[in-house]
Formats: sequence, C-alpha cells, structure tokens
Amino acid sequence: MAKQIIGKNGHICIEMTVDEAVNECGFGIPDTEAVCDNCNTLLTLEQKEPVYYVAVLNMLFCKDCFDDYIENSPYYKEDKISEKNHYNHYAKILNLELL
Repeated sequence: MAKQIIGKNGHICIEMTVDEAVNECGFGIPDTEAVCDNCNTLLTLEQKEPVYYVAVLNMLFCKDCFDDYIENSPYYKEDKISEKNHYNHYAKILNLELL
C-alpha cells in the first residue's frame, strides 16, 4: 500500500510496492519488473521490500539508494514546484492525498 514520506530535509517521496510502481504507475515492464533508476538493481514483483519514488528527481529508487539519497541530499526550495507536480501526478494514480 502506497504512502507519502517526507524526508528529514523536506524531500517528498512515495513508498510503494514494486507491483504498484510497475502496474499502476508505469515504471518498468508491465507485470514483470522495474529497475532502480540510481543503481540499476532489478526490482521484481516477488520482492517484499518496498521501492521509493523521489518526486524532485522523478525517479524510482530501491531501499538502499533511497536511504542514501534521503540521508545525504540537500533540499533546494527552487525545486518545490516541480517536485509537487511530479508527486501529485503519482499521488492521483495511487489515491494519496495531493499537495
């Protein structure tokens, strides 16, 4: 089940299953798999670990890449409008609260 996550620096992200990422949001190959946009790790429908959509980058990350990004990336207020637009696009698909 997808949920909104706001990182310690203010990054707006969505935690979701690989199935949600692939079959609802259109990342990867339908009914098959996706790939982490940062490290190219294969993300399969069978995996139990969630994946993370980083709205400011408009990218899908595995847990390790997401943890590293959230811990080490600065937040730039100039990105707020595009981050919000990216987030709202997928939030609508996943029935999450819009910003």
